[in-house]
Amino acid sequence: RFDYDAIARMIMQMFGFNEQPLYLTLDRTNWKWGQKNLNILVLAVVYKGTAIPVYWLVLNKQGNSNQRERIAQMNRFISQFGSHSIQGILGDREFIGQHWWEWLHAHNIPFFMRMKANQHYLDKQGRSRAVRHLFSDLKPPSSTLNP
Repeated sequence: RFDYDAIARMIMQMFGFNEQPLYLTLDRTNWKWGQKNLNILVLAVVYKGTAIPVYWLVLNKQGNSNQRERIAQMNRFISQFGSHSIQGILGDREFIGQHWWEWLHAHNIPFFMRMKANQHYLDKQGRSRAVRHLFSDLKPPSSTLNP
């Protein structure tokens, strides 16, 4: 049995990641090895445009991760390196969910997630709106920050 925390500490030390807050990324990969489906949730440190895995979880199911699994990955990282070591977390469209985002907010972890254009949010008046309206004035490669 591997000591995954020791492996994570070794990776962080090898790359000298212990000095400054870091951007993390969540990703999930799903592929086949012979007849077996492998579905792995990976928490990685972003380094010079590359994701360096520090924690991974084999999901014994097909499909997306759930909010509990994501929070568990983050708690593993925080237990070893502290939330102060996290500059922010990046993720793809699968990493959405109110409880997940509330958890990140409660731990003061900024998050940057891709969203589907038809994903909805509640505006200040409580109306449901598609997120594409937040970005309708932007032209690529522009960006914006929405609280």
